[in-house]
Amino acid sequence: MAAAPVRTDLEPLRKRFPQLGHISSSVWQCRVIGGDSLVPGPSDTLIQALVELDPADLATITGGYTWQPAPDCWSEHLSDQLRPYMPADGDWRYSQRFEADARTPLYHGSVCVEMRGGTVYLNVATS
Repeated sequence: MAAAPVRTDLEPLRKRFPQLGHISSSVWQCRVIGGDSLVPGPSDTLIQALVELDPADLATITGGYTWQPAPDCWSEHLSDQLRPYMPADGDWRYSQRFEADARTPLYHGSVCVEMRGGTVYLNVATS
């Protein structure tokens, strides 16, 4: 299967994930998952994104939740196309409550935040 194109448009992410606040930039991919069926209908999608937040939104997010170090395997599913955009030596953190808020009820998956630079990693899917 061919890799999904890397996108930089912001509006689709802003609409899907309003809890993140103002997204200043992003690189992301969206692909259909489980689309092997011949039955037409809604398709599940996987979104992987590295989203940059404004400093004020990062401060609000980091101060409003309880954080712990991200699990060791948190980025293992990041696509090869997005991996070069990952901040080097980041202080990646995880909050179960923020993850639930950020991904909204429509999505499931993981969300981590790089605390120094304001990058949010989304690996979420519809179901």
